Amino acid sequence: MTQRIVVGVDDTEGARAAIAWALREADLRGEPLEAVHVWVEDAAYDEVAAEAMMTRVIAEARARTESLLDPTLTAVVGESTRHVLVEASATADLLVIGARGHGSFVDRMLGSVSSACVHHAHCPVVVVRT
Repeated sequence: MTQRIVVGVDDTEGARAAIAWALREADLRGEPLEAVHVWVEDAAYDEVAAEAMMTRVIAEARARTESLLDPTLTAVVGESTRHVLVEASATADLLVIGARGHGSFVDRMLGSVSSACVHHAHCPVVVVRT
């Protein structure tokens, strides 16, 4: 079974840091990288917009890290980010996510998605803080 690293992607500083970290780690390990973005269906934001955002933030991270790796892009609509990332972790060597830090004390330390992934992922999780 081909293993991979999965990284959660959105248009935040935390996600940008996570993408850069995941690119470096995938390069070091020689493993493929899957970039996953989840959003709630909205007429103003569709799959084309999601993939354009992903392509842009990944290109920026690739330029900063000088990575030649070309991640697989997965855009998922209508599901919870936590659920999608935990499911993706079932066939991953590593899950990489950024931390935003909102809400309760634990959520401020990790972020609600980060906290859920740390507690429920099927593989090791790296939470990258900015």
